Amino acid sequence: MCGIAGLFKFDGSVTKDDVAAVERMNDILFLRGPDGGGVFADDKTVLANRRLAIIDLSDAGKQPLSNDTQTVTVTFNGEIYNFAELRSLLVEAGYRFKSNTDTEVLIHGYEEWSIEGLLQRLRGMFGFALYDRREPFAKLYLCRDRFGIKPVYYAHRPRKWISFASEIKALSGSGIVPSSENPDALIGYLLFGSVPRPLTTFKDISMLPPGTYLTASDGGIELKSYYKVEDLFSRAINGKNGSTQRQIAETKVRSVLDAAIKLHLISDAPLGVFLSGGIDSSTLVALCSGQQDGLSTIGITFSEPGYSEEFYQRLVAQEFAVRHHSVPVTSAEFSDEMDRFFSVMDQPTLDGVNTYFVTRAAQRMGFKAVLSGVGGDEVFSGYPTLKRAWTLNLIHSLPAPLRNAVAGTVLFGPQFRKLAFLNYKGSIPFYLVQRGLFTPKEVAELLDVEVSQVISLIRTLEPTNAPGDPTTLQQFLEMHHYLTDQLLRDTDVFGMANSVEVRVPFLDHILIEEVLSLPTSLRHPNGVPKPLLTGAMGKLLPSQIVFRPKKGFTFPMQFWLKTSSSWIDDPGAGLNSRAFYKVLEEFKSGKAHWSRFWALLVLGRSRCIPSNVRRGHA
Repeated sequence: MCGIAGLFKFDGSVTKDDVAAVERMNDILFLRGPDGGGVFADDKTVLANRRLAIIDLSDAGKQPLSNDTQTVTVTFNGEIYNFAELRSLLVEAGYRFKSNTDTEVLIHGYEEWSIEGLLQRLRGMFGFALYDRREPFAKLYLCRDRFGIKPVYYAHRPRKWISFASEIKALSGSGIVPSSENPDALIGYLLFGSVPRPLTTFKDISMLPPGTYLTASDGGIELKSYYKVEDLFSRAINGKNGSTQRQIAETKVRSVLDAAIKLHLISDAPLGVFLSGGIDSSTLVALCSGQQDGLSTIGITFSEPGYSEEFYQRLVAQEFAVRHHSVPVTSAEFSDEMDRFFSVMDQPTLDGVNTYFVTRAAQRMGFKAVLSGVGGDEVFSGYPTLKRAWTLNLIHSLPAPLRNAVAGTVLFGPQFRKLAFLNYKGSIPFYLVQRGLFTPKEVAELLDVEVSQVISLIRTLEPTNAPGDPTTLQQFLEMHHYLTDQLLRDTDVFGMANSVEVRVPFLDHILIEEVLSLPTSLRHPNGVPKPLLTGAMGKLLPSQIVFRPKKGFTFPMQFWLKTSSSWIDDPGAGLNSRAFYKVLEEFKSGKAHWSRFWALLVLGRSRCIPSNVRRGHA
């Protein structure tokens, strides 16, 4: 796990200023790799890397790493879990290795199979840059894993250069990327609670989409998709939910899940497991404990009634005889850490506090890598949003006058305000009825823009080839937006802010392909939570875990924000003061969820928005 940065020149040669700019980026990425750093430069390219040593802790793992002829060089962030298998194939093909790292597999794998052949064979999470200086012309590849677990951002000046990094802060701090605001990013954030890809708050910086690689050469840049999540959903079939079919499916899922867990446990550095007390993290603990002796788990607890899951965490820890570390987090600690939390934030986000505190605890206990249950809800249909999808789709499918009338009749209370999205056609409004943060009208008021500008952005985000079945569509959109643009982005940023690698076994692509190839009748809830996952686990999980009410990993923000009055004296950056204070009063009076007010605080206090944005005004 590392941080990457670099620059590729289309015109002219690399200068001292270019090298200095990349070195500045690498310094900004220090927390992603406190174990070492390195820079490679020639007349065309500068590559940099910050290293968090997880596999092969020796100096042989230093990056950027080149082949023997210095013609192929890579800077890599992530983990390739099947690197040992790929290494064996490459050794048989005649390649010699000088390290035991997964990084070197990328170099020789590219030489043997080309870039797309390499990407199709990788099993893991990754964001890497690979530079090939061989004839007839030099080229640079930027590559991102299938589901967007690891980030890659880039800025491009046509016919001049392309620069990239693991974080936006690195690019914006390079001194070569313009610091200009992207209004659409703020609109997207207030709609979704995160900035929808490929947008960022900087107009000149984009996020490389998941399952995509970018090629840079003298001819410019080209993006190509090598993996599409929507294709997986299109392969799902409708079928009967017979007992025999279900048993076969559960056996297959368990087999692939066991294999994924085994691969994710490979580490030369101390590794633990996050244990919240829910089905997903309990599954990880159950399967990991059977494959690794002396397993350690970490769980966050609270003193506020109704929030702490310590009982369930200890229940699982005792069941599987693991060393559990219970870490209390208080309101005072929350307040004390918020300055740092906002300083390490890379994009405005509604989430991330939980990841920040649990990885902070892991780092203080000496863990460099941890396993997390992120992705379990998306893959195994755990969200309650799926249960409401058919009803909302029915209303959404009504003729416009009737649909608008239904939406209008329930807009008398704040709790129903998101039904305003039913006034607009498309899969994104359908999704935002449940997952949206502010309505188009509210976004327009907060940012002083026209509603038409908000709707225009929504339309540009419409996915192609989305599933037609409402429940499957909702599941797809949860993966497409909430998982990739919020959960995974926050997991990476706040984990690396504490120099901790977070691994997500439920997002193993072979596991997901197995699950999504099964009939929807087997995958979706039918009275049993996450039926395929709990069925695959059999009686291994305690019944108190399987049948407990659904509860996300949530902090007591509703209470903590009300005790932090010093935070609420200023509107967020670029926000209309009147609209801001309206949201504040709704929160204080208990008429609105804390997330709406918190979202505006993030805009005001985070440092991930260009400094030239407008300040709040009446």
